[in-house]
Amino acid sequence: MDPSRYFERTLFYDRSPVANEYYERSSDRIFERNPESSRVEVWVQTSKHVSQYDKTNEELGEKIDGKVKKEGVATKHLAEISSHQLNVDSKSSAVAPRYSSDGDDTWSVSSRASSTALPAAPDQHQRGSCPPLYPGPPKLANVDLNLRYLRAFIKDTKSDFRVFYLRQIHSYSRVQITKQLFEQLLEGCHVFPKFNEYLIGFGNKTSEAEVGPPPLKFRPLCDSHSNRYNGFECSYILRYVEFTNRGGGKSPWSLRQFAVYHRYKTNIANPCSTWILVGASQRTELELDRYTRSIETLLGSNPFELHVIFLDTAIDSWREYLGHLTQQVTYQIKHSVS
Repeated sequence: MDPSRYFERTLFYDRSPVANEYYERSSDRIFERNPESSRVEVWVQTSKHVSQYDKTNEELGEKIDGKVKKEGVATKHLAEISSHQLNVDSKSSAVAPRYSSDGDDTWSVSSRASSTALPAAPDQHQRGSCPPLYPGPPKLANVDLNLRYLRAFIKDTKSDFRVFYLRQIHSYSRVQITKQLFEQLLEGCHVFPKFNEYLIGFGNKTSEAEVGPPPLKFRPLCDSHSNRYNGFECSYILRYVEFTNRGGGKSPWSLRQFAVYHRYKTNIANPCSTWILVGASQRTELELDRYTRSIETLLGSNPFELHVIFLDTAIDSWREYLGHLTQQVTYQIKHSVS
């Protein structure tokens, strides 16, 4: 017996009513209030020219104001991005976002997709008997996005490997993006609503919450006509421990976390790999940089490799901390006995 579409959407796609209410109540402390303080940094592997989207580059604005079509930006989109307004419906957070098929992306969910295993990419480092060059030259272009052109950038790089970094000033501060821009990013990248649940644990706070993070969410992407597996999207939170060496009697260790979203499409004509990392650690960014330098074509590599690297980095951070706790427990036992 096949599951109903409602069941599939509820399990794999939509936020629960409780999570949605919690997200709305928490948004004021999660997100930046001032649009001028918003920042989205992107690392992207693309054949297109994307430097015009950097906030330090005024060329794109001049071209748009002069009604000159910029490479990779559709004419119909110029009027939209020339406006300084975000044009986000104030009620969009209370209703489902507007979806489009986006060509081969049908937004369908089907538990009948029998296989979610992706073939491992061949070892692209080997060249005969020569050892691999690691790390190699940079493969990704860095863009500190001018957020006036967020929609245009997303559209222009929709078939590329791209990583969106959403940062915090520190682990107890707001995410450096407004709620409107965050939802605009999610809508443009076709992110499932369940990812919003993972932002609830971030934002302005005075102490670490004891509530555990949401479990991993995974959704297969399938063609609505042939029910052929077409990729996946997933999200989860990784918690790790950072040695801060704080004085004043404070613990030298700090519990940290970062949220991961990944959308991967296998379509040969229009592939993509979109990552959104919220509050990622410097170690995570370094590992991602090393990985991308060692891979020639990121869209052709195994999409699960980076997930394993992220997990390995987070797990490894706990080893020294657990040793520290063992020393404290041993010290307490010895002094309590004496």
